[in-house]
Amino acid sequence: MSAYQSLTQMRVEISNYVAVATMNNPPVNAQSRELQDEISLAFDLMSDDDNVRVVVFTGQGKVFSAGADIKARGSMATQPAGQRQHLRSARESYHSIVECKKPVICAINGPALGAGLALVASCDILIASEQAALGMPE
Repeated sequence: MSAYQSLTQMRVEISNYVAVATMNNPPVNAQSRELQDEISLAFDLMSDDDNVRVVVFTGQGKVFSAGADIKARGSMATQPAGQRQHLRSARESYHSIVECKKPVICAINGPALGAGLALVASCDILIASEQAALGMPE
């Protein structure tokens, strides 16, 4: 089994040295801790994969990423250092994109808000659809 197949909220497909990395956390690709950790793992794997020369990063559905998973914030308060660990996981997901050894093209297929905008800003090249919207609603 490929390491990519273990991912549940990220899908990575490689063809002709192009990796398409797609966030898949419906309905709005909210950045849960699991998604953040999988983004980090996926980009680390692609960075070291000789079958990848470029990465196209996008979101499944109509929204690139609506940002942080607000619903998950309640459970963070009950975990020791939960908020700090979540923020560290978020930063690591952005750093894994910035540090990727391969160029990362962000295909912004819809709104990229809050933490979604941070993902976009971590990429090397940005291509936005007509449905794209960038913002910091907070």
